[in-house]
Amino acid sequence: MRVRLLLAAGICLALPASAWAHRPAVRAEKAAMMYDAGSHYGGLSAEDVDAPRRYPLDCAVADIATVVKGSQWGAWSFNGKRYASSGCQRWASNGWVIEHKISGRWYVLAEGDELPRHIPDVPHNIAVDLIRGLG
Repeated sequence: MRVRLLLAAGICLALPASAWAHRPAVRAEKAAMMYDAGSHYGGLSAEDVDAPRRYPLDCAVADIATVVKGSQWGAWSFNGKRYASSGCQRWASNGWVIEHKISGRWYVLAEGDELPRHIPDVPHNIAVDLIRGLG
């Protein structure tokens, strides 16, 4: 038993730190990002970027970047694992939304369906980390 624990600890220490560069958003964070975000994106209003309240939280996946200590970056997208659920099929998409938390509120900074080489106002390492975290 001790050997297994030591082996598991050794494997964890050998993995690069970037393997833990993001974490799943908690339910309250996901809801705030989806339903209550402001917008810096393309001059759109908050109503234009918020998901409709009828979009079920369980049909989305959300991630928070931790690649930078104290990061206030998050992203969300459709949860492809829920596609077979009849309540989620109508929301199916391959799009993602990247948001930045400023003064306690999430703001949409980018959205799309492919990760471009550069997203204005979003550090590239954070964008890549978040998109990978969405699965």
